[in-house]
Amino acid sequence: MIYSVEKTLKDAGEKVSADVKKGVEEKIEAVKKVKDTNDIPAIKTALDDLQQEIQKIGSEMYKQEKATEKEVTEEPEIEKDGKDDTIKGEFEEGGEKK
Repeated sequence: MIYSVEKTLKDAGEKVSADVKKGVEEKIEAVKKVKDTNDIPAIKTALDDLQQEIQKIGSEMYKQEKATEKEVTEEPEIEKDGKDDTIKGEFEEGGEKK
């Protein structure tokens, strides 16, 4: 689990704030400290804390993706220069001739 969290953190890179990175790294260190002990409740607590921190990574990445998506999908306003750009023409119904 430690490896996968470290990989996730590395893959996230700049998409995650320094505060979240620091929190995750602290929880990883806590898990590393208790992993070789026989203290099952301490291991469980450390893993639970780490999982809660991992969720913050996902949350931040999701927020940033939504913000980027919003920027991309917003259409810029088109300024009119006062000219009517409508093309005028004639229209005829097509169909069979009798």
